[in-house]
Amino acid sequence: MTSVLQEVLEVNKMPIEALRKKYKELFNAEAPLTASRRQLIPKITYQLQVLAFGGISSSAQRMIDDLNQGKTPVYAQRKNRITLPAGTLIVKEYRGETYKIKVTDEDFILNGIHYSSLAKIARFITGGTNWNVQRFFKLSETAQ
Repeated sequence: MTSVLQEVLEVNKMPIEALRKKYKELFNAEAPLTASRRQLIPKITYQLQVLAFGGISSSAQRMIDDLNQGKTPVYAQRKNRITLPAGTLIVKEYRGETYKIKVTDEDFILNGIHYSSLAKIARFITGGTNWNVQRFFKLSETAQ
């Protein structure tokens, strides 16, 4: 039996009639009459790979379906996100310095400078170290 790579390379060289025959063989249906070589080749080569290696996972398919329906995918939904009301003052002591961060509706303010996230402020305070924001500012203990 030929390898999948060899089959894919062969498909790329096939004339349209051979592609239609291969399509029928793989999908058990006639190729659309209006389909060109350029349209058939990716469908056929993808199906060859699916048959050899398996298709996408059910969770990936659900994600694709959600995106097609305009839903926010589960992976993009933040879990355990702490929302702080505007006007909240976060006080952080770090290495002998005290930092006061004001929460606004749009961002966070430290020393008159606006930051789009607390992670950026934590990075600034620590000199570039990435921190878990909830741990660094001890938010999980105080805000929910």
